Amino acid sequence: MFNGKLIFRSRVVLIFTLCIIFIMLSSSCSKPYAVGDIVDSAPVTTLVFETDSSGGGVVYRKINDASLLIAQEDNPVLVIFFDGRAISNSAIPFTEQLCDRFAETLRIIRVNVDVGGVNSTDADELINMFEVKSYPWFALSYKGQRKSAFAGYKLSSEKDIIDMILSVDN
Repeated sequence: MFNGKLIFRSRVVLIFTLCIIFIMLSSSCSKPYAVGDIVDSAPVTTLVFETDSSGGGVVYRKINDASLLIAQEDNPVLVIFFDGRAISNSAIPFTEQLCDRFAETLRIIRVNVDVGGVNSTDADELINMFEVKSYPWFALSYKGQRKSAFAGYKLSSEKDIIDMILSVDN
């Protein structure tokens, strides 16, 4: 009789332990995806250098949760705020070159306030987080902390933006 109770308790403990392990594993697998599909017209996107069978290039992926992405990112994050109606034609290729050059060491987020960005929760949150004063506005964050910002864009400012990126201690 004593043996039967001991076996029963052992089984209950085993089942309980397995249930706890299952819950822990399933909750870690349900981590929300901060980055979504390729959509270059979304108000908040990330530039990603991707390769496939035809080669490689920069794609724009919609960001589902910008705050989550910035908080989880181990690399520095360059957030570029711009008004799509007024951005310099040379600024877009420059940001794509940055993505190519720093593909493994920098996350680039693009916030277009002209594509519904002012009505986008993520865009509004980022504008407040980085205290954006004008467009274009380049802000650098590392490990969730704002590091520096740069207002305006012209060809001569490209070196300053690169220096700002390189100044972050990884």
